[in-house]
Amino acid sequence: MPLDRASRASHAAITGWIGQAQKLSLDRASRASRATITGWIGQAQTLSLDRASRASGFSLIEVIVVIAILAVMAGVAVPTVDLLQTRARSDRTVEQMEVLKEALQDYFVDHLSYPGALSDLEGDGYILSSFGAGDAFLDGWGNGLDYEKTGSRVVVTSLGPDQTPSPDDIVLAVDGRRILRVETRQNIATIHLALEQYQADRDDLGLLPLPALWYDANPSACAMGILVGDGYLANDPRFRADAWGTDFLYAGSPSVHVTSENM
Repeated sequence: MPLDRASRASHAAITGWIGQAQKLSLDRASRASRATITGWIGQAQTLSLDRASRASGFSLIEVIVVIAILAVMAGVAVPTVDLLQTRARSDRTVEQMEVLKEALQDYFVDHLSYPGALSDLEGDGYILSSFGAGDAFLDGWGNGLDYEKTGSRVVVTSLGPDQTPSPDDIVLAVDGRRILRVETRQNIATIHLALEQYQADRDDLGLLPLPALWYDANPSACAMGILVGDGYLANDPRFRADAWGTDFLYAGSPSVHVTSENM
């Protein structure tokens, strides 16, 4: 009997120790779990705060990067805009010069010479300004055009935005020699018809031979004077000289041709 009691007491003690050990293990596991969960919650809160901080503003590095990108874009855009503006003004100047070219050619056809100044084109009605007097003679930059006349040739120049001579200047050259040649040929053709008719009538009507002098102040001493006097040619200054103002040359009868030393 005493042994049974001792055995039961020992068994009870051992069972109690096991229960306490299990309880202790559960408590430790519970505390470890709570620590783990608490750690996760802390990390989540920290992550949320970091995200909120980033969402609420930019860092200094981010601002510097954005400014650098904008500076590069501006460095590319500004020269491009300037280039486009320069091209537009150049195109406008070229168009303006084409209008001037037509006006100068029309003036030359009528006068066989170019005007002393560009403003004469507007005064004589060969060109009209769009808004105010003289604006037809401004380039795309609003500057006046240079005008140089040399004989039967003129040069109109735009010095561009810098207003100094350079290879980039826009130049218009108009040469009237072609017009002078056309005018001279037309007048010579009329003279030849008159000479042919005179020479054809010369034998039949007993007309005098024409002298080897085309023009002279004494009409009876020159071929032109005789043709005009007998009604074969009109008394027109165009038949005295070529378009350059030089008297025609004539070899005398029986020739039916006059020549120009400028052609």
